Amino acid sequence: PLACVATSVDDIERAHASGQLAVVLHLQGLSATGNSLDALDLFHAAGVRVTQLTYKFRNQLGDGCLEPSDSGLSEFGRRVVRRLNKLGTVIDISHAGARTSLQAIDCAEGPVVASHSNAKAICESPRNLPDEHIRAVVGTGGVIGLCAFPSFVSEDGPSLEKLAEHAVYIAELVGPAHIGLGLDFSDEDEDDYLYYGYDERYYPRPPWTWPTGIASPSDTANLPGALLRAGFGASEVAGIMGGNLLRVFRERWRS
Repeated sequence: PLACVATSVDDIERAHASGQLAVVLHLQGLSATGNSLDALDLFHAAGVRVTQLTYKFRNQLGDGCLEPSDSGLSEFGRRVVRRLNKLGTVIDISHAGARTSLQAIDCAEGPVVASHSNAKAICESPRNLPDEHIRAVVGTGGVIGLCAFPSFVSEDGPSLEKLAEHAVYIAELVGPAHIGLGLDFSDEDEDDYLYYGYDERYYPRPPWTWPTGIASPSDTANLPGALLRAGFGASEVAGIMGGNLLRVFRERWRS
């Protein structure tokens, strides 16, 4: 087979060695749990190893990043985080509201990730992270995944070099060992745009024009050179390209 579902770092490394694509199952929001904690066990048994709590808007766990109330994590959401702790599922705060994110981090055990969120100081967007949240993720030992979605990279001419600026900023703030990739490539049409409730203030209507130099999955090969030119060392680049996330996965999935 060309791909396999990975539920351990050993699975990922075996797939890489054999030329396969290792697929880590991830849920973008937990609305599907309803009010059942046992659903989390079912998702874990099916292979889910990383999960976001919310997707942009409010669900039964808490507020997403586009909810104006920013009410934070619900009591059920806290119970969900505690169950995810026991399962060893990696908690992902991308798309979560500001208070929801910080409260989830406070409840989490072990590393938390922001799988696809850039630095708000470089590009103003509710999907990017302010310094407080970057530091909070890193305080758990977690990782921030660089995201190539154009309106999260730059308001003016998004490019590979602009994405590297986010990496430099995060590295100067918390160190390069806490940067990964969550490039978030997708090909969506107008029907998808309406279905997922995108907000035109933050997400341009499709078709989307991806940043120059990092416009498709094949352009991922351009990233190491851009990071080296931005001042990162070879071992730091290797971490950003995957090693740092593997460290998080190894710690959480083992526990």
